[in-house]
Amino acid sequence: MKIWLVNPFDSLPGETFRPGRYAFLAKLLADYGHQTTWWTSNFFHMTKTFRKPFEDRPNLKIIQLDTPAYQRNICFKRIKNHRIYSKKFEQIAAGHTPPDIIIASCPPLVSANSAIKIAKRLGTKCVIDIQDLWPESFEIILPPAIAKILLYPLKKYADKIYRSADAVSAVSETYINRAAFASRNCARSFVAHLGIDIKLFDKCEKTSYLPEKKAGELWAVYIGTIGSCYDVKTVVETAAMLQSSYPNIRFFIAGDGPERTVLKKAAEDKKLANCEFLGLLEYDELVGLLRQSDIGLNVFVKNAKNAFPNKIFDYMAAGLAIINSIPGELEKIIKDNAAGLQYNAGDAESLKDAILKLHEKPQKCKEMGQTARRLVEEKFDKNKQYLKYVKFLEEIAGVSKSN
Repeated sequence: MKIWLVNPFDSLPGETFRPGRYAFLAKLLADYGHQTTWWTSNFFHMTKTFRKPFEDRPNLKIIQLDTPAYQRNICFKRIKNHRIYSKKFEQIAAGHTPPDIIIASCPPLVSANSAIKIAKRLGTKCVIDIQDLWPESFEIILPPAIAKILLYPLKKYADKIYRSADAVSAVSETYINRAAFASRNCARSFVAHLGIDIKLFDKCEKTSYLPEKKAGELWAVYIGTIGSCYDVKTVVETAAMLQSSYPNIRFFIAGDGPERTVLKKAAEDKKLANCEFLGLLEYDELVGLLRQSDIGLNVFVKNAKNAFPNKIFDYMAAGLAIINSIPGELEKIIKDNAAGLQYNAGDAESLKDAILKLHEKPQKCKEMGQTARRLVEEKFDKNKQYLKYVKFLEEIAGVSKSN
């Protein structure tokens, strides 16, 4: 099978400490003998820097399209970057030999639309892979009345993209349902969760630069971005509520983002000895922190559109009980499998109660973590899940190679 990947965001092989969705998928496709071409941007979204040249590998070719830089995730320069990326993809791809199938990440909407246009022009299939809900994700930063007016045209644009695709894949069932709402005829779909490479996780050394946990301590950890969509403020408020009565409960916040400085200062002003901001960690350090912890905090603000974030799979792989604020699909999975507890986003009292329930029943907390580990091994291991994804793509393209 000859396949094109259209994705400007994800890290290329070797760019980050572990392969993201498309790097893992690209390697898997290439390993199974599929001629894989990845159309990406020469500007790396994660680091906001320009990429180095990438040396092609067997069955894997990377095409870096020249695009302008931007320094903020939400800005007009980023919109310009997306438009130039999409335009150049259309111009160059039109002159290539048609692939058997194109898979395009969505977002960005504009490049997903370009992939559909090119697929129709070349007479090939196009799968839209939904990784986030645009423009719905921006509703949280806009007043409701303004969001309804400004985002309506973009929602219609997204509807058209989903409706025009030959098939849809997504990182969650929730996102598949969004596409199905736009296109009742969208029968061919596949959920490929972000997942985690269990083999890579387990290879990490069981060490950490953090001090060893003292007897009787309970560690609650948050990893990831510290920004407006994440309920880290409530974590700090909860730590303040518990510090005097439960000094053995400790909170660790690993990651960076636009709100880290403000929230770290808030913790320092409150003199919270039980709440530490650790910044960005190397992968071995991150795994070491998770392995010493008891609870994984999946904290998102109310109405956030995230459905199944990366951090969930890290928590599960480390065998942590999960405290979650996202309603719906993820909430049901955690509840049905007894892998953690739910709290109300923005409610420190609710988060405190959930933590104390696990603190008072340490064996129950441990059992939830063990269940979470079994769950990720069975359902969310990339080594198993993405092979099924490849077979789905082969079926859409009408070829077979990975049996």
